[in-house]
Amino acid sequence: MPKNECEKINFWNLLEKYTITIPKIQRDYAQGRNDYKTNEIRENLLNDLYNTIINATTSELELDFIYGKIDKNNAELQLFDGQQRITTLFLLYWYIAKRTKNIQDQTIKDRLKKFSYNNRKNAAEFCKKLVENSED
Repeated sequence: MPKNECEKINFWNLLEKYTITIPKIQRDYAQGRNDYKTNEIRENLLNDLYNTIINATTSELELDFIYGKIDKNNAELQLFDGQQRITTLFLLYWYIAKRTKNIQDQTIKDRLKKFSYNNRKNAAEFCKKLVENSED
């Protein structure tokens, strides 16, 4: 994909195409701030997720863009911006697979294992163990 080209894709299809890694260098963790604007953004995000998943008010929810570098040789997306949104989606997909008792499906496990961190060893290990050790 050319440098300036954008593609609209959902998380599940993104994992089908690429391994997603969070590189060592990341900007400040924005959702962890405690100011009025951040609290409002966080509350709106949670409401949007809830309304999409629980209330089914829409069939899709756009979480803005993510930005990264694609290594075509390794089919890897090195994420530069969007870490929090992608991590949230990873956890939601894992949770839904667990709740629907689909977590033992090897295709689902293999796809979820394609998400990892290079910036925090404990986060990488957490994601890996979360998927590997999930039981119905």
